[in-house]
This record gives sequence, C-alpha cells and structure tokens, in this order.
Amino acid sequence: MLDENPYSVPRPHGEEHQAVAAVDEKSRLDYSRYAKEALFLPSLFILINSIAGIILDVVMLRQNWDAAVSNGRSHLFLFVVSALVVYNLLIAFGATEMMRRKSFTFALLACIMTFAPLSTCCLIGMPLGIWGLNLLLKPGMNTAFSRTI
Repeated sequence: MLDENPYSVPRPHGEEHQAVAAVDEKSRLDYSRYAKEALFLPSLFILINSIAGIILDVVMLRQNWDAAVSNGRSHLFLFVVSALVVYNLLIAFGATEMMRRKSFTFALLACIMTFAPLSTCCLIGMPLGIWGLNLLLKPGMNTAFSRTI
C-alpha cells in the first residue's frame, strides 16, 4: 500500500488500528491506593512547612512593625507580609487537596509554589516541592484524584 502516510509508525500487514482502552475500575483503585500511600508524607510536610511559614510571617510582622512605622513604610511592610501569608495559605490549601486527593491542579500548584523561592521557609520547601511534584507527575497519578481541574 503506497498511499499510506510515510511518516506513520510501520505496522505489520493485516493489523487494524486499535483504540486505546479507558482506565478500568480495578486499575483506578490501584492508582488510588498507591496515591494515598505515596502522597501522604509529602502533602503533610508541605502543609507543616506552610503553617510554619505563616507563623514566621506573623513573628516577623510583630518584631519589625515598630521599625517599619518609624521609617514610614508600614503600609508596604504590611502589604508584603500579608502577601506572604496569603501565599502560604494557598500552599496549605493545595497540600490538603493533595492529601485528600481531591484536586490535581491545586496539588500541582502547591508543589510548584513550595518549590518556588518566594515562601518564607523556601530552603526547606524546595526539596518538599520537588518530592511532591515528582510523585504527582508519575504516569496515571492524576487518575487517583477526583478532579483534574
């Protein structure tokens, strides 16, 4: 057959194109069990890291507030600390979504945000973010989550 696409993968003669089968329920349960065991520790440590970041942000606010007020930069200082607290709250939400295997997108976002050096505990968070991201990007891991978006 010379009219076939020359760039396609060669197939033996007589072999028909077979559709890819959907993920069956047994393999979905296997992925779910594996994800529950594999994602628990990274999500727990990411959650603890984000809570520690929130605590450190509040301590930083209390210790440096007088200096910021005397310099006339209290509004900027309050904005930066508030942004760091919101950032850590988003990480904590994504970590709980990863622990509960509810939203794959928020779990990925939490790992990426933990990996990014914007968090207060960024030196501890970098390996945790890499660990969680490595587990989440394994083939089939997103089938263990109830929502991918």
